[in-house]
Amino acid sequence: MNENRQRAAHMENTMRWWLLSAEQWRQKWLNVRNERNRLKEENIR
Repeated sequence: MNENRQRAAHMENTMRWWLLSAEQWRQKWLNVRNERNRLKEENIR
């Protein structure tokens, strides 16, 4: 029983880590894309 609880806790931590990593990745590339688009706009003008 205790082993199942440990596995569940470990899985929960793993899922949390993946969610945070995915969110950070998404934010990073959103910023990169926005910066690229901003520079494109400035060059067009």
